[in-house]
Formats: sequence, structure tokens, C-alpha cells
Amino acid sequence: MPSINDVAAEVSLNPIECPHCHRQINTSGLLIAVFQRVLRRISKGEVIFIEKFGSFRAVEMKAKRINTGLFDTEVPKLLRISFRQSRKAKSILNKKRKALHKVRKRQGKNEVEE
Repeated sequence: MPSINDVAAEVSLNPIECPHCHRQINTSGLLIAVFQRVLRRISKGEVIFIEKFGSFRAVEMKAKRINTGLFDTEVPKLLRISFRQSRKAKSILNKKRKALHKVRKRQGKNEVEE
């Protein structure tokens, strides 16, 4: 699984060269700081929307009681992150799959290989 450093390197963010002193600067900390701010705002109840990507929000899971027969326990209510992808992100993700499906359909096969 790629790390934040790998993603930063793919978009030429890690490392970058300072135009003034020509030092190499590691910018993965910038991405981490952005995600920390996003989490902080989500925890306050805000919805964070990233254009052409999707939106993040906090969803409260209800408290529940679990009885296994051996013991009784209660799970408190929790917040979790909910992500809803945008239409643009969905179309980008499924573009390759749709193209493969069209090719297979032309060949007379209804299945899609992965």
C-alpha cells in the first residue's frame, strides 16, 4: 500500500527544491497537516467537500448492547467518517472497467474479468 510520501512524490511534492537556496524540502508534512485539519473539522460536524473527488462527514453510530450468551457488553456511540465520492471520481474509477466491459461484450461474453 503506498504511503503519503509515495503519493507526494507522484505529484512532484516530495521532495521539492527551494528556488532561493536550492535545498531539498520534504513536503509530505504538508499533506499530513491538511488531513489533520480535515479530521478536526469533520469532528466538529462540518462537511468537507473536495471538488471532483467527494465529500467527508462524521456519522454517529448508535450505542448498542451485545449479548453473546457468555457475557453482556455495551458498545458506546461512536463517530465514524463517511465518504461519498463525486460523480467525476466515480466516472474516472469506472472508465477502465466500462471499456473492458464493452470489449468483452463485442466478443460475445457477458462477464467482466478483473
